[in-house]
Amino acid sequence: MSRFAFRFAAFAALIVVAGVISAELGFLSFNRPAHLRYLVRGLDVSHHQDAIDWSTVRGENVDFVFIKATEGVDWIDPRFEENWSGAEAASIARGAYHFFRFCRSGEEQAEHFLATVRPEANTLPPAVDVEYTGNCGRRSSTEAIRGELATFIEIVSDAYGRTPLIYADSDAYRRIIAGHFEDVPLWIPTLGDEPSLDDGRDWTFWQHDHLGQIDGIRGQVDLNVFVGSRWTFGRLVD
Repeated sequence: MSRFAFRFAAFAALIVVAGVISAELGFLSFNRPAHLRYLVRGLDVSHHQDAIDWSTVRGENVDFVFIKATEGVDWIDPRFEENWSGAEAASIARGAYHFFRFCRSGEEQAEHFLATVRPEANTLPPAVDVEYTGNCGRRSSTEAIRGELATFIEIVSDAYGRTPLIYADSDAYRRIIAGHFEDVPLWIPTLGDEPSLDDGRDWTFWQHDHLGQIDGIRGQVDLNVFVGSRWTFGRLVD
């Protein structure tokens, strides 16, 4: 083999290896972290993702999605119905979530959520998003917020016949959730390391990436995993 041919062959091999590495990194960007441990993977979406090609998303091995439905007592995500029906058509397990406002009553918020998302078979439990970021400027005391949240959970639990998840970042968890709501499953956001709560509580879902990219969604999307097996996940879908 001439020196030129050898260099060309080496260069071609390098291109192939780079392509394999690139493809693998693209795969891992969706399947990180603990790629082999967490086999049930999903997303959470809202109108911020614009129109979603759900059939393409399903082809990316997405098992579940939490879809933003409501905020407070009168706001409905403008793409909720579109996303809700699109995920169902693509056979992706779906659940709806409500952003909890600290300045409105839990009863009113529960009624608003239930009027928008009526209980259905073969869905994930609903979820309530509890965080200080983007919440009311004027708030009640922590104790009052906790009481209103308890009311919301009780009403939604009675309507669905199952307990909603609580999504809480570290600040909201420490100030509102820790030491309370012990029978409520948790959905925890942390970037990088697995959630490790100070009080030692287990979690059910983990939002591990806010900058995910997958085919079927333009721009970035939150990535999540489920802590259990596929069999356990299947039992969670009512």
